[in-house]
Amino acid sequence: MPTEAPKVDWERVKACLVALHREARPFLNRAMLIGGAACWFYRHLLERAADPDFPVPVASPGDEARWLSKD
Repeated sequence: MPTEAPKVDWERVKACLVALHREARPFLNRAMLIGGAACWFYRHLLERAADPDFPVPVASPGDEARWLSKD
């Protein structure tokens, strides 16, 4: 029987990334993020770029949480 994946607080992930950016910028300039947080970060940068050829798909908050939890 499959078990339910643990819930992730994406607002807390964002706050942690902001704190890391503030406190450890030299480290982050040489680091690679993986997993759901990296997916969120990529989508955030994609949204900020506003490139018409690579739009960020619109998703409900529930769909967004499920999408992020897949990685």
